Amino acid sequence: MNVSLNYTKFGDSSRSLIILHGLFGSSKNWMTFAKNISEEITVYALDLRNHGDSPHTESHTLNDLREDLKFFIEEHNIQNPVILGHSMGGLAVMALALKYPETVKSIIIEDIAPKKYISSHENEFRALGIDVSNFSSRTEIDRAMSRYVENQSIRQFLQMNLERKNDLFRWKLNVPVLEKSNFIEQFSEYENLTYPGPSLFVSGVLSHYVKKNDHQEILKFFPGAEIRIIPDGDHWLHYSSAEEFLNIVKNWIELS
Repeated sequence: MNVSLNYTKFGDSSRSLIILHGLFGSSKNWMTFAKNISEEITVYALDLRNHGDSPHTESHTLNDLREDLKFFIEEHNIQNPVILGHSMGGLAVMALALKYPETVKSIIIEDIAPKKYISSHENEFRALGIDVSNFSSRTEIDRAMSRYVENQSIRQFLQMNLERKNDLFRWKLNVPVLEKSNFIEQFSEYENLTYPGPSLFVSGVLSHYVKKNDHQEILKFFPGAEIRIIPDGDHWLHYSSAEEFLNIVKNWIELS
């Protein structure tokens, strides 16, 4: 069943850009980017199901994400949007474009390829499995999470999902459902589909999500794709390579 997604809107243009975050993310991760690009285009930054302030459900499949996105476009009567998706969000955008090509004007995919992936987030889920209601400060929570996730930047990213209500911390993510979800393995359903419209794929050299031998797969599904690579970029290009990524997206939207 489709759910109505929470979103934040920026700008008031006749053109529209919809942004979908990645796993463990939310619209909060895109506020700076959305504000900066909203001078050019109206931006809708979404919370996908089981993330942010969007509804929790018992299902989290690639088709769920695709249909939620389609429903959002119809619900808000958005005409010919450009849709940008990062990682999990990028898989959802590709699925929508392949299944319903008439729904979109063009797509932008950040650091993900049209293929089956194997989950590699065991440590993140261990950290998110901590019962944070027993802690009195974020410092204590961070210390507990460090047992499973050594990288401080990743811990800080995960902690953007913390909220405190009635003096008790809790995770806004639907951790149990996300942990058992296998959405990253479900792209095979789209094997015989292509999207003929404009598409931009941006990846980072330092990321393991998109390798050079994935470019052929990208062009198989998206024959009109333009592929851009940021030399010092990692998986979170909109954050770690923010200015370069913003300029690439701005210029491409202007020309497409």
